[in-house]
Amino acid sequence: MHRRTVSSMIAVVLGVFGLSGVAYPCASLRGSARIDTVVTPCPDENGGNLETTAHVVTGTIVIANGRSTPTLGSLVVELQAFENRHFTPVARTVLNAFGDSTVHTCLGPFSAGPYLGTFALVDVNGDPISFSSVESLPLGTVAIRFLATFKGEIPEISPGERARVRVYTTAIGADVPHACVTDANGDGNTDFKVKTLTFQKLVRVPISSTDVFPGPLSISICPEIARCGDGIVNRSDEECDDGNNEQCDGCSPNCKIERCGDGIVCPNQGEECDTQAGTPACQLCNDSCKLEPKCGDGIVDADCGEECDDGNDTPCDGCSTCKIDRCGDGMLCVNEGEECDDGNTTDGDGCSSECKLPTPTPTATPSVTPSATPTVTPSATPTVTASATPTATPTVTPTETATPTVTPTVTATATPTATPTATATVTQTVTPTETSTATVTPTVTATATPTVTATPDPTPTDGKSITIGPSSMEGSIKIQAGDWVNGGYSFETNFTGNITIAAQVSITGRCIGGSLSQDTLVVPLGSINYAAVAGSDWKPTGDANSILSWQGAIMAPASLCGGGELDASKGAVFSATIFGAPPGGLVTFRFKFRDPAAKGTPNTNCTDASDPNRNRADVCGASWSATKHDP
Repeated sequence: MHRRTVSSMIAVVLGVFGLSGVAYPCASLRGSARIDTVVTPCPDENGGNLETTAHVVTGTIVIANGRSTPTLGSLVVELQAFENRHFTPVARTVLNAFGDSTVHTCLGPFSAGPYLGTFALVDVNGDPISFSSVESLPLGTVAIRFLATFKGEIPEISPGERARVRVYTTAIGADVPHACVTDANGDGNTDFKVKTLTFQKLVRVPISSTDVFPGPLSISICPEIARCGDGIVNRSDEECDDGNNEQCDGCSPNCKIERCGDGIVCPNQGEECDTQAGTPACQLCNDSCKLEPKCGDGIVDADCGEECDDGNDTPCDGCSTCKIDRCGDGMLCVNEGEECDDGNTTDGDGCSSECKLPTPTPTATPSVTPSATPTVTPSATPTVTASATPTATPTVTPTETATPTVTPTVTATATPTATPTATATVTQTVTPTETSTATVTPTVTATATPTVTATPDPTPTDGKSITIGPSSMEGSIKIQAGDWVNGGYSFETNFTGNITIAAQVSITGRCIGGSLSQDTLVVPLGSINYAAVAGSDWKPTGDANSILSWQGAIMAPASLCGGGELDASKGAVFSATIFGAPPGGLVTFRFKFRDPAAKGTPNTNCTDASDPNRNRADVCGASWSATKHDP
């Protein structure tokens, strides 16, 4: 060897190893290595050149493989210094098919560094080859030649002293005992039957800068300057580096992870705005970079359609979604005297123009207990003929007319028949040839037709209310005019008895397009009687795809959002009033809503059993919300 300074490209030739023809199981690794020190001009970060010292490790590893055909996952070349009677790693380069800076082996992860460098594979002629060309390890023996560089002075390695080169090779699918499981090739998938083999070689560190043995191969030993856009996260101020300077691809041009609040609006990442990039009038930009109406900022913006603004989103407090609470707004406010609210003031549709439920027609089964106490006092003057025989058997023929007057007091819903019985008692005085007077109480049959007054079951007045939401089981969907929007609920009770549930689902959100800034769509769920059973499964069903789990559906009107789309990303609110629950009785609810068309499936009324799409789980099988007890 002779001393000289070389350029950024150095000539390298690797001697050809004589390989044995003996085959081994995939558990043998041998080879050779050497170290050289060179000084060469390498570009610096300012566009100039600096005389740079680099340690160059060249060598060959020979893998003996006789029982399987594994795949090479990674290679690691490690330079170790002799300190305190031990060899300690001081520099490392790693290589796999993806160019990762960290690789995983059966001995744990290995990362490149701390000195920048290069790692190249060469063929028998010394020409560069790709990693994929050596991935397949056939039966027999295979030689893999490498060249690894470490840029800069390494204080732990002294010229003329001993150092050690250690090479780790990790293969996938090795038919050997004690294999491990890890992502050996860096593709993100777990690999099995993984084996890591180690080869090491003692080398002598050159005393001075030398040239590698001359040959036909030219490989740069200068590592690339660390910069944003080089595809490697190699600077302290880099959070990512995707190798380009494009915006909205996940990694910004200044190598920062793109996120809400960075001042760049990225629609392809779901951003509608960015707090640092300005917001359109009548809207705010929330923490998720979604546009929202200004409603809730405590300022009444009449130009934005606000009637009020109480600075909160609490329903039924007089101002809801910046509109004054009123009957017909689609929000059930029991505390304001509403029994229902179907979003309109039309009578005859199940909820009156005053937000009252219709009075049910009672079915009465009264108990009839008629009470009739007739008073009958007939007056009779019979004619009696008797003989003077001591034992007289008179013949009495009374002539009498008994016309009782009966006035019963009856409370009933039927026409009963009352038959009172009177016993006639005759008291007579017999004197021959005289006329006696008898008092008779005859047998009387009285038929009474009472007046019946029916008292029906009272209109329920013991209702208590529950509200769930807003809950977004459907995600960020957009509701359009003509969409079927379905609503449903299921419940459990801790009591047994008959109850009535009046409910609805209301969806409030901002408008996209159209003439309104926001709108509300209400899905009426009707007023339904149920026979509750304590401890039973969910009623009317717990099956989210059953037709019984949908109590109502409505087709979104053409007036929705003034001709635009309703953003339902905030979800829906379920409101219900329960009548007939006993004191201490609890009802646990959960609800759901579904717009199949907004989810990319057929536009379907999930309450229509005749629709063939109704039974498809991807159409009508919506998820349930969280559960909640009534008050």
